[in-house]
Amino acid sequence: SMVLLYGAIVQTDTPGNAVDLAHGWSWLSRFLNSMPATRPCAAALMSFLAHAGYRMSAVYGRQFHKLMAYLTQHYLPALEAKATKDADLRAVGTRLQTYVRGQQYKQEPEGRSLKKVDESSYTRA
Repeated sequence: SMVLLYGAIVQTDTPGNAVDLAHGWSWLSRFLNSMPATRPCAAALMSFLAHAGYRMSAVYGRQFHKLMAYLTQHYLPALEAKATKDADLRAVGTRLQTYVRGQQYKQEPEGRSLKKVDESSYTRA
């Protein structure tokens, strides 16, 4: 998904990154203020948070937690209200709810940090 890729790019802390974490913050806040609680939107939100949530939490701290509280108080209940008619929406909503309420954004996502030394360092040709 494009949102997943965007989240991965936004969370990198490479010097000269034209699309930095501030762009991700803007996107996330605009998303929560304007997008409806639908299955595609919830899936996009989950993809973004799964990749950029850890770094956003580390950098923005309390402000990010306020955004997660807003998501819990407003976005998740809207998803739950619609989920009674859509099993796929219920599944995405449950994943999102588990991520936010379980504070999984505090755990570094797999693949975030690259190994300093890999197997090729020891292999001689």
